[in-house]
Amino acid sequence: MKSYIKLIMRIAAVFVTIGSIYLFAPWQAAKLYLTPLPLTIQAQVDEAVNLGLDGIIVYVQTSGQDAQLFTSGWHDRDKKIPADPSALFKIASIGKLYNAFAITKLVARGDLSLDKTLAEYLPTLKNRIEFADKITLAMMVKHRSGIPNYTDHKSIKKRLVIAIRGLHFVPFQIITLGAAWVLITNLSVF
Repeated sequence: MKSYIKLIMRIAAVFVTIGSIYLFAPWQAAKLYLTPLPLTIQAQVDEAVNLGLDGIIVYVQTSGQDAQLFTSGWHDRDKKIPADPSALFKIASIGKLYNAFAITKLVARGDLSLDKTLAEYLPTLKNRIEFADKITLAMMVKHRSGIPNYTDHKSIKKRLVIAIRGLHFVPFQIITLGAAWVLITNLSVF
């Protein structure tokens, strides 16, 4: 009797597994992964729009060649304005990616150290930002500096965040925000 129950449980487990794979697997991602890429950049840009992006602009700069721009989709879908390579878009937090990349290159080159403090890199902030002598570049990049996000307030411009006196926070708090990245931007522009 026990072996019969075990057999039924094993068969049920197989059906549950197959059913779960069918229902919950990211089939669209698998399809994209297995499908060959289009042969041209423009075809890839068009495919991205077909997958749900409203509009896309791709800039390609290859050493020794002129820059190329590829567009597809809409700048403003409601007004039927096509994507324009000279249009400006809100890029949200994408700047953090570029700053992190620049910091990585500068650390690899030996021009920056992740262990140095904010006060060492920006000495004018030593008396303006609490714990500036304890906040390291690594903490800022990992969103663990504890610097509050003063950039969310309309009355404070991003570049003015470094002039604010008496900031009260504790390092090691996890705060995912833009204020620390404003300071990091000032480090990565040498």
